[in-house]
Amino acid sequence: MELKLYAPKLYENSREIKEIIANLGKTGLPFDVTLFEESSEVEKNLRWNILLPISVSKRIKIKQTRRTKSLYPHLIIFENNVPKTFYPQTRAGQKEISIEEFCENISKGNTRSLTE
Repeated sequence: MELKLYAPKLYENSREIKEIIANLGKTGLPFDVTLFEESSEVEKNLRWNILLPISVSKRIKIKQTRRTKSLYPHLIIFENNVPKTFYPQTRAGQKEISIEEFCENISKGNTRSLTE
């Protein structure tokens, strides 16, 4: 399992990203961090080629702003270089599973996912 955190560049020095990176470090799993500019090719690729197919097939909402549809930070879980799921995860009427909650659970040896 490989973890990749994608976040808009405006989050670069935010407390939220620093906490997520610290929590990812506690999992003991390898991870990468990619920061992207809003409306960049990286964001478009992330949205259309990674998040959207998973979102549609597993019925997970993509966390984005309402007005501009800009993405929030997302943690993508890869197995054998294939994206399997992403966090935060939410479905209508269900409690969101945050990136932090995923990290806490993985550190304890269990996973929580709306897709499995």
